[in-house]
Order: sequence, then structure tokens, then C-alpha cells
Amino acid sequence: MGKVNVAKLRYMSRDDFRVLTAVRNPPFLFSLPLNTV
Repeated sequence: MGKVNVAKLRYMSRDDFRVLTAVRNPPFLFSLPLNTV
């Protein structure tokens, strides 16, 4: 269960970071996927 919790936390934190960056810099949202892919 601990491992699942960590995985969930990781995913959530990543999503939060994406949302935060999107809210702070909307154009950055489009350049982020390009960098990851």
C-alpha cells in the first residue's frame, strides 16, 4: 500500500506542478508537452 501511495503522490505532485505552471504562464503549457515528448 505504501508503494501505491508514493506513486499516487508522485502523479499528483506532477499534475499540480503542471497546473501551477499553466496558471502562472499559460504559453508554457504548450511548450511543456513538447519538451517531455
